[in-house]
Amino acid sequence: MDIQMEKYMRSLSALVLCLLLVACSEPAPPAATASNPVVEVVSESARLNAWFDEQFQQELDFSPISKTFQGIKTDYDKLDDVSEAASERQLQWRRDSLAQMRADFDYEQLDEEAKTSWDLWVYTLDGVERAQPFRRHGFIFGRGGPHAEIPNFLINFHTVETVDDMRAYVARLNAIDDMMGQYLDLSRRAAEDGIRQPQWNYDFALGELDRVLAGAPFSTSGDSPLWADVQSKLAALQAAGTVTAAESETLAESARSALLTSVQPAYAAIREWLQTDRANAPTDRLGSWTLPNGEAYYNERLFAMTTLPVTADEVHATGLAEVARLRAALEALKDSVGFNGSLQEFFVSMRADQRFYFADTDEGREAYLQLARDYLAAVTAKLPDYF
Repeated sequence: MDIQMEKYMRSLSALVLCLLLVACSEPAPPAATASNPVVEVVSESARLNAWFDEQFQQELDFSPISKTFQGIKTDYDKLDDVSEAASERQLQWRRDSLAQMRADFDYEQLDEEAKTSWDLWVYTLDGVERAQPFRRHGFIFGRGGPHAEIPNFLINFHTVETVDDMRAYVARLNAIDDMMGQYLDLSRRAAEDGIRQPQWNYDFALGELDRVLAGAPFSTSGDSPLWADVQSKLAALQAAGTVTAAESETLAESARSALLTSVQPAYAAIREWLQTDRANAPTDRLGSWTLPNGEAYYNERLFAMTTLPVTADEVHATGLAEVARLRAALEALKDSVGFNGSLQEFFVSMRADQRFYFADTDEGREAYLQLARDYLAAVTAKLPDYF
């Protein structure tokens, strides 16, 4: 699965499982009896909620990175397996999970909340199945790809509070070579299928690669972002009395070695491929219609983002109709206030006329804040009670 789809499905799955787990903390109700069908419904729903709790833990096991985002420190020394084989394994797990749910639970015996959880789990697998034929259609080493995301992840999310945390950090640095190699393999396979990002995206990725490797221990121009982070986290451990100066030096040397033997070769391989493949990339604008089976891919993305069975033409037609509707409403507003001029001139007048601005004074600021409070109160009053 390409990195954009992977992010989308990871976020969707996390959201779905969080929703499914809302009721999991409820204590188990008494056993169902033939004379008490209400208890039977509650019992079946509680069983399903407990089962979803188990599924959540199983799915987390596919992604050490997701565990870190959740604040969980198991598999803290690992990165994700992003290979197509791993994607297939996770897809099969989803299929098996759904089959187990259908075999072990009675939908008709669930309360409405549990039925919604069931439906969401079905919907999640459906989304993955729809995306599977297009798993190579996204662009991996473009703006903000894994070459930029993984250093950002280590710097901002891999907290170091103990010596073991720092050792795990070093282990993750050593794992970057394998992970980036998997992403590079995915990129090569996509290119073989005729799926390439435009040249300017190659150039942007090359610039990001350079920024990750700018500075020690890769060069003499200051410290690279990862090396600076290593030293900062070790300094904090030493200041807290968690490590001695000698232990800190040993850990620093391990991290430095990982940067030079894992990170640098991985990024060099990506750079070499990007520079070589760049000549094959398109130089003009690139839309999904230029990709293999692009129309089907675009419609799949539309469904994933809207949950509606609409085509690109229908979305475009809706957009044109909405623009026409809004323009007509604005023209009517312009005429109603007696403005003589075009709609664009009306916009300029609205931006320039000081009547439409609060005064740059304490009174003006308070008037603005009060208006915002009034709007928030009006919106809140219309929200359902559970918000």
